[in-house]
Amino acid sequence: MITHSLAVFYVCCILSGQGNVQAGQVADAMLDAVIDVLNQNPSSTLTTVRIIIFQQQMLKDFHNSMLQREAGEQQEKGTLLSSFGQRFKCKSFFFGQSEEKQKKEDEISIVPVKADPACFHICGGTQAKVDAAKKWITDLIVNEQTSTAITDNVILDLSKAESQLINDIQKKMGVTIQMTNIDSQASLIVEGLSKDVIKALSEISNILKNVRNKQELDKKVELAGAVADWQYQLQGQPFQSFDALTNYELEHALQQDQKSVNIKVQGKDYTASLPEGPATDKKGNTLQIIRIDKLKGEIQLLYLYMSKVQRNLYLIRVLLQKLSHNEHF
Repeated sequence: MITHSLAVFYVCCILSGQGNVQAGQVADAMLDAVIDVLNQNPSSTLTTVRIIIFQQQMLKDFHNSMLQREAGEQQEKGTLLSSFGQRFKCKSFFFGQSEEKQKKEDEISIVPVKADPACFHICGGTQAKVDAAKKWITDLIVNEQTSTAITDNVILDLSKAESQLINDIQKKMGVTIQMTNIDSQASLIVEGLSKDVIKALSEISNILKNVRNKQELDKKVELAGAVADWQYQLQGQPFQSFDALTNYELEHALQQDQKSVNIKVQGKDYTASLPEGPATDKKGNTLQIIRIDKLKGEIQLLYLYMSKVQRNLYLIRVLLQKLSHNEHF
């Protein structure tokens, strides 16, 4: 048995609509549950509660609920609610983590590349003919030029290497790319010839897609680690935990009712039989594997006797109480 003195706690919020409960009511109930439990246990080691919201449209409801509590703090300074706001970092999660985003934005280096100017010398029999030729060339250039913006806040999460890839697109395709961040909306403005802009937009979209996919995978890996700990045993050695990604692959395969899944253990390929193993390599060598459920005991009974909404709210209270009291689970 392991005693957990955790500082960070994650709560997942998924609404199916079957409970006929408004999203705003769910947001209020979840935040109230967090505050109530922590007020009852002021000596808890917990410092951060992160509510993971899967439906984009629910962000506004949670944001509004947090704003109401922030306004309440101003009227209840010195109370437990005020101390909650000082101890926990929930606000930054809902308000966009502005300081962290600003620091990240400062690290992103996307420098617009100015195109080398082209010069035309126009000769003609009269000034009118020269002016007409100049206007025709100007119109031709303007009609071929386009400017398109990609708006996506994942831009603020670009690494230095990914930012450099975008800088390289400018040189490779002869376009200009400028980054803007207005009212917490990050954008990349791509300017150049229409055909070049289309190609640049496609490559930029692929870069942003890869960043988003990595972020989503990181969240899934972290959540899987909070639910279960998969371990393996080498011959003559004690059980040891899989790395975080393999732990997620095993847990995901189990949740999908797969009979087996291909994994790597210390650089070697194995096929793990689910749910109880073993894991076998191409030469027939086997490893024993086990799954340690981190959400065992009374929490599992929720799925037998409660509605979906009740399960979510009760689950929050039970887990927070266990963490606040440093109980074994």
